[in-house]
Amino acid sequence: MNSYDRNKLTETLGHVLGAISNHKAEQMEQSREAYRTFKAKANSHRTPTQKIADFVTTRSGTFAFLTINVLFFTCWVLVNSGALPIFPIFDPFPFVMLTTIVSLEAIILAIFVLMSQSREADIADLREEVDFQVNVQAEHEITKCLEMLQEIQQHLGIQKPDSELTEMTETLNAEQIEERVKKEVE
Repeated sequence: MNSYDRNKLTETLGHVLGAISNHKAEQMEQSREAYRTFKAKANSHRTPTQKIADFVTTRSGTFAFLTINVLFFTCWVLVNSGALPIFPIFDPFPFVMLTTIVSLEAIILAIFVLMSQSREADIADLREEVDFQVNVQAEHEITKCLEMLQEIQQHLGIQKPDSELTEMTETLNAEQIEERVKKEVE
């Protein structure tokens, strides 16, 4: 191959790779936007019950909620232990009504937290599946690019054996990877 052909091939390859790079950059930006809106989309499809659960979960996990509870329980104990004689005792020691209220609050809060966590886990599972599919697609595209580079290398007459490159162009076997990871985890 003469120098003119090599220069022309190099120039053409540069244009092709530039176009691929621009296309991939646009696709990556679209993917980022899709990921940014993933939770927003999920939130827009929440049921009224899920909205309530999320509201209660976010509010109950604050210092203000803790402060309100501490003040409420302190006042309850002070009133019902007779420390504040201007208020009549309505739940004498051992504060059975207070115990019931605290237990009910704990049960209700736990249910709301579990509902929110379940929805968040569903979103995370969906995101993980999308990630997996994108990774599989990227693996196929990278393998194809490596194959094309090998062909260009051969076309240019560059004879440099590379066992690592040959191994990289082989199709990945997801089942083998899954089995290997399972063994490593165990």
